Amino acid sequence: MVNLSFFSIIEEAWEGIRKNLPLSLALTFVFFILNIAFTRIPFVGMYMSQLIGTCLSIGYLRCLVLISKSENFGFSDFFWTFQNLNRFLNCMIMVVLYWVIVIFAFICLIIPGFFALFFLSLHTQVFLFEKEDAVHAIKQSYNLTKNHVWSLSLFFTGIFFFNVLGAISLIIGLLFTIPTSVLAIVIVYGRLKNNFQQPSLTEQVQTT
Repeated sequence: MVNLSFFSIIEEAWEGIRKNLPLSLALTFVFFILNIAFTRIPFVGMYMSQLIGTCLSIGYLRCLVLISKSENFGFSDFFWTFQNLNRFLNCMIMVVLYWVIVIFAFICLIIPGFFALFFLSLHTQVFLFEKEDAVHAIKQSYNLTKNHVWSLSLFFTGIFFFNVLGAISLIIGLLFTIPTSVLAIVIVYGRLKNNFQQPSLTEQVQTT
């Protein structure tokens, strides 16, 4: 049985983040600023923040993984999603599919809505580390998570309260909790992906 213990995963993620903590904090700050900037766009800010924000979050995720592996990264990594038209369009489609499914599930009932959130919780990781295809990302996220809803519900509840603690720490705490949480979800992806093994973060993520 795959180990999705919140505390062990957070500990491993923190070990990756603190390898270059100042760079992780600076990257997270820039990520915050860019997301806030998109929400300020009149009329379309909310929609742009969802679409473009996901593209930025994938680049942010890519950079964090490189930091955790003590490897260099650049603007090309942060803006990875925008460098290829097919990749960008598939990311847009993926975001739309994600929200259509989640909203429809919540319209049906609250509980199916939460199930949808758990089932699709790894779609960005699949998109980055496997195949740049919107439909594959949604399907593969479901395949990886469908038998682990209870474990994932406990894990993401832990992630939620972990970031609440960061938010009440004068907001500055989020600069620490957000990158740790993002890397923790990568570890969850790796543990589910690799035949229920528990590889280290270095082993589980490809950087190409």
